[in-house]
Amino acid sequence: MDALGLRWVRDLGRDNYNLEGYWDKKKGGQRWTYYRNSSVSHSVPLLNGRNQNVLAEAKFTTFNSEESAAFVVVDLTEAYSDFANKTMRGVAMINNRRAVLIQDEFEIEKACEITWAMTTDADIDVTSKTIATLTLKGRQMVAKILSPDGARFSVESAEQEPPQMRNEGVKRLIVKTPGAKGDVRIAVLLSPVWAEANFVKTAELKPLSQW
Repeated sequence: MDALGLRWVRDLGRDNYNLEGYWDKKKGGQRWTYYRNSSVSHSVPLLNGRNQNVLAEAKFTTFNSEESAAFVVVDLTEAYSDFANKTMRGVAMINNRRAVLIQDEFEIEKACEITWAMTTDADIDVTSKTIATLTLKGRQMVAKILSPDGARFSVESAEQEPPQMRNEGVKRLIVKTPGAKGDVRIAVLLSPVWAEANFVKTAELKPLSQW
């Protein structure tokens, strides 16, 4: 996610191609044990901390782009089939493209912990259970949990030990939903702080099937 001329949510890129087993790409291969190659670093949901199924196919189901707004919905069901009967992710640019809503919906068959996370270079100040302020190069963005009730933010370091790349200063903003079962929705609003401390404070939620 880019805003205010800065990249707030990032991909860490490749690691050292000479790491042992780096090209072992099969399901369960050593390649996926390295931080930069794993699902943990890629700002996608995790179910019980596991990588996505590397053989899964994702499908775009809905897309719309207008001058004032844009959105896409992706079917990620195959990537999480060990625990969920259905997994959908929606990303929307709202309020004249001044904020981004990320909404994940799950039909959880086997109870598990859901981890929502984003990887960022920003400093993170969790100012309340549901609000975090990100600061990067003198600019700010506000993250707010809109769903589920009772969820809260936490922060983890993305730094690793050699021989992997260090990822110095990189962090993960996290929402965890332990013991999830049945229908679960996680929605997070990312609002850049524009001129005069103006930012989008909330968003209407509706099922992804109605986007």
